[in-house]
Amino acid sequence: MTTITIQQAPSTPVAKRRAIRMQRLLEKVPFGRSTVYAKLNDALDNRYADSTFPKPFYAPKCRFPLWWEDEVDAWLAAAEASFRDSGHIALPPKGKKLKEPGPAVATAKASHLMEDLKADDAPSTV
Repeated sequence: MTTITIQQAPSTPVAKRRAIRMQRLLEKVPFGRSTVYAKLNDALDNRYADSTFPKPFYAPKCRFPLWWEDEVDAWLAAAEASFRDSGHIALPPKGKKLKEPGPAVATAKASHLMEDLKADDAPSTV
């Protein structure tokens, strides 16, 4: 009698990739639809062209472009790291607000406006 032993393949978790449409992409990236298409256009005179921006793909029998969400997230992380390493002044972290202008700035603006109003109200001598 022959004995057959069947071994199961080790279960490895398969990472599921999520495809996103343009609307979800626009919620993630800090620019609009026309800039997305400009980033994909590799023309020489295109200042927005970006060869690192994730390329869209089309599902079978599908007319609208799709992007892999993990590729978009990786691109955003790399863009943020590049921006922070460049030495530019960044916005404050989420949850913190920018400081309002102090009273000196508000007073200077108001006094300038008051001078304009006084000049308009002055009687004209002809």
